[in-house]
Amino acid sequence: MKQITVLTRKDAAELTRVATILGDAGVNIEEVDAEHIEQTGLIVLTVDRYDDALRALAGSGLRAITQDALVIRIEDRPGALATIAKKLRDAAVDVRSMHILRRDAATSLASLVTTNPAKAREILAEVLVAIRA
Repeated sequence: MKQITVLTRKDAAELTRVATILGDAGVNIEEVDAEHIEQTGLIVLTVDRYDDALRALAGSGLRAITQDALVIRIEDRPGALATIAKKLRDAAVDVRSMHILRRDAATSLASLVTTNPAKAREILAEVLVAIRA
């Protein structure tokens, strides 16, 4: 999947701004995660109309970075995430970001951005759910 990261200033109103820009462009937000690191705001999104979203964000003066993300299914039990992280570490694949997308009683779905998506796909083939690009 293509993931969009919007760099903003640290301001609670920035999420409203991004959502409004995308809504006005007719883009549906499928997943969103917003956080602050020091004075920078980061809004991570997946959307239904990727190209339209990028045009709308750029047209509004916002800086958006795109990345390919894998979607994996993780057992919902202690240590399951550590197992995934160790496999990637042992293969020298660094994790850039990971977001839990959905969780139920038995499993969690997570999006994962790595320094080497092809190698990560190979290593995590047994838990890979989807690759949206």
